[in-house]
Amino acid sequence: MSQRFPPPSSDEADLITTQIDAAMEKALGTHDKSFNYKDANGAPTGPFAVLAYTPDLFPSYAVFATAIVSQNDFLPKERELAVLAVTAVHDVPYMRYAHTRMALGMGLTKEQVAMMVKGVQPKGLTEEENIIYATALELAETKTPVKEETWQRAEALLGKARCARLAQTVGLYLYTGSLLRLGAVSAPDN
Repeated sequence: MSQRFPPPSSDEADLITTQIDAAMEKALGTHDKSFNYKDANGAPTGPFAVLAYTPDLFPSYAVFATAIVSQNDFLPKERELAVLAVTAVHDVPYMRYAHTRMALGMGLTKEQVAMMVKGVQPKGLTEEENIIYATALELAETKTPVKEETWQRAEALLGKARCARLAQTVGLYLYTGSLLRLGAVSAPDN
């Protein structure tokens, strides 16, 4: 919930809530929906609390976010590795809440998730999963180009297209994290 961005007026809230519901259904489909994106009154939470104040920008955000979560060449588990790397660098409780649940649903263990949100490379990942997490972590941590060694390893294991997909995934969640940090959005109690 965000005290900084309380739910907009009922007419505006109805429109944005309808758009959010449609976007979440399209993005997540039958994926794990173990996190809440609306409060008990049906008002948007998470990044949607902030996005509700810019309904003209929400459709573009939704299109990009849906494209990222629907990538065929970048699996949902790989996306969650990238998101957990972002949460290791940026203190974003709502993102950590939602994506911890999603990562567990993708087969990661509680121990792996706990290590990743601390910025520690966990055991039990494949070589590709390790470079995805490491590259995402470096992208989230630094303001400079990734190290040549990281790039060489990522390109060799993932190829240029999947490296580009990884960077776009990290970018989406850095953007989403900015919204959450601006709104000081906390994680739900459940």
